[in-house]
Amino acid sequence: MPWPQAVIVVILLAGLVPIGLSASGLAQIATNETAPSPTTSSVAKASTSPEANASPSTNSGTTPSPGASASPSPTSSPDSTGQATLPPTPRPTPVGTPAPPPPEPVSQAASASINPPPPLRGATPIPTPQPGLWRIEGYVVDENENPISNVCVRVGPPACGRYSLHTDDRGHYFLDVAQPLNGVTTMFDFYFEMPGRETVWWQFTPGGPIEFNVVLKKS
Repeated sequence: MPWPQAVIVVILLAGLVPIGLSASGLAQIATNETAPSPTTSSVAKASTSPEANASPSTNSGTTPSPGASASPSPTSSPDSTGQATLPPTPRPTPVGTPAPPPPEPVSQAASASINPPPPLRGATPIPTPQPGLWRIEGYVVDENENPISNVCVRVGPPACGRYSLHTDDRGHYFLDVAQPLNGVTTMFDFYFEMPGRETVWWQFTPGGPIEFNVVLKKS
C-alpha cells in the first residue's frame, strides 16, 4: 500500500474509535434510564400489598357505629304504633261500710216513678242487647230525684268489689241476663248499696226486659 493511502486509513480508523465509544456510552445511558429504579420498584410493590391498601380512615368510615344501632328510634316503639288500649278502670264505691240489707226484699212493684235524666253530650250510646238476652236496667236517685253515681249494684251474695256493677254519672245501671232455657227460670237478688244511704234489696224473676228505679235514702 502506498504511504499516502496508509496515512488516510490510519486517520479514518482514528476517527471511528471515538464515534464507537460515544455510541456505546449512549447505549449504556439509554439502558440505565429505562431500567426501573429500586426505589420505584419497592414503592410499586408496597402499593399493591393488602396492608398498604387498607386505610384506617376507610375502615372507620364503613364500620357501623354500635351506638347508632343499639338505640331504637322512638317512632318504632310499640307504644307509638297503636298498642291495644286498656279498658277504663271502674270507679269504686266511696270508702265506708254500706248499711246492712233490709230483712225483706222488695218486688218489681216497688220501682220508683222518676224522670230519667237526659243523656250527656258526647256520651257513647248504650248498645242494644244481643239476641237471647233480656236487659235489666234502671236509675238510682236521691230523695230529690238527683242521680247518684257510683252506687254499687251487687248481684247475689258476693260482696261489692272493684269490678261490680255501678251506676254511671246519670245514676243509670244495666245488666243483660240470659233468657230461660227450656222453661227454666232464674231468681235474682240485686242489692243497691252505698255508704251513708239505706240499702235496697230487690228480688225478682225476669220474664222479659225490666226497668227498676230506686230512691236511695240517707241512712
